[in-house]
Amino acid sequence: MDNEIAATRILLVEGIGILALVLALMAPLGLSLVTMGCGRFRNRFANLGASVLLFPFVFVVSYLFGWMFSFAFASGPGFTGGFQSAWHAAPWGDRLGPGFHQTESGAFSTDTQDFIRFVLLGWLACVILAGAVLERIKIGGLLLLATLLSGFCGSLAVGWGWSERGWMVALMGYHDPVGATTIATLAGGFALGVLRILGPRIASVDDSGQTHGIGPNSAGLVLAGHTLFLLGLIGMILASVELAAPVQLGEVTQYVAATVYGAPTDPAGQVLNLIAAVMGGLMIGSILTHADITRTMTLTIASVIGTLPASDFFNPLQTVLLAMFFAWVCGNARDWLERKFNLDDVTGSVALFGFSGFWGLVISGILLWGIPVSTVPAYVHINPFGNTTAAMILFWVLGFIPGNIAARILRYAGGLRIDRTLELVGHDLEVLRDVEDTTSAAYMREDRYVREEFQERP
Repeated sequence: MDNEIAATRILLVEGIGILALVLALMAPLGLSLVTMGCGRFRNRFANLGASVLLFPFVFVVSYLFGWMFSFAFASGPGFTGGFQSAWHAAPWGDRLGPGFHQTESGAFSTDTQDFIRFVLLGWLACVILAGAVLERIKIGGLLLLATLLSGFCGSLAVGWGWSERGWMVALMGYHDPVGATTIATLAGGFALGVLRILGPRIASVDDSGQTHGIGPNSAGLVLAGHTLFLLGLIGMILASVELAAPVQLGEVTQYVAATVYGAPTDPAGQVLNLIAAVMGGLMIGSILTHADITRTMTLTIASVIGTLPASDFFNPLQTVLLAMFFAWVCGNARDWLERKFNLDDVTGSVALFGFSGFWGLVISGILLWGIPVSTVPAYVHINPFGNTTAAMILFWVLGFIPGNIAARILRYAGGLRIDRTLELVGHDLEVLRDVEDTTSAAYMREDRYVREEFQERP
């Protein structure tokens, strides 16, 4: 009987897990399409190319040291302990690749799938960053920032908060079962730090020095990208669940679906809450944007990110109401950042991912107060202080501060912002091919593009 259970568990983990990861791949791919659609027409392929190029780069960074860092620095707080139990995640470790590997306890190892999931989260964080800094950052600077974000900051975020071994979980009761909100909060804070140094695009600043949004070159691409992102989140929910996990419930061991924290969960209920969040975001978004489907879908993303931390406990009615709240707050926050700080955030990464993730963690800590985060009795239960403190660590300590410092260093070294002429002309070759006198033609073209594409939001 035990052998049959073990065989069934392996089939579930391998089969459904692989399908879930393929579906999860749609999340960063969808945001890559959003970057292509949100930028100006003359930069569309360069924007897409930068987002896609981040994938192999993040994979290499994660394989060489990021994956190991997530284990090495998990205990704490701080950077203490962990290296002695992290060597299996080193590049020469024996648990990645084909084969039925075992852990030290003899259990079936899922490290290969966990690593793929880790890479996808890192790519998602970097695409969120790329969407915020479109059209004026050097590709080399973007790759260096992506190294810091995915290889170090993202590794610490996953090790500290999205793992049963993480110190924020054990000591503060931090809770985010899917991990997408953890990454969104981190990436949003990091993007804010970079944008404060990078500055707005030339075409987005009017004569008075005020920054205004520029409309997307393809509303269809933005809509399709956000739809793929939402489908990818379903894959992330399924990929973050351990199927047929042995959980001790009283005196009986039950084989149930479990979160990354080892607590029992219901994947179907989490997907239902995701759908409820989408419905709430679409309803309030259509009202706030006067049925503008592109902006409505954008606000829906904020609704989903904000409700994911409690998707394994919320009632769907709670999710719908909170989704409406997040869509309203984050939509206003995006406009406020633009007016107050002249922040030219092309895809709205700071507000739609960073702010919604931050407040989603805070509110879920309040509403889930007292619920066990794990089946380990010694772990602190979910509480407002733990989730709020963790949200501040993710957004400010691991996000804004490293991003701001790295951007300052790159600006000093001349590796942050592209040449003014190139920014005016555009990256795509069909535009460059038509330019004879680069400087004068660039300004003439910019004047035409400003007239055609400069759209102040109502």
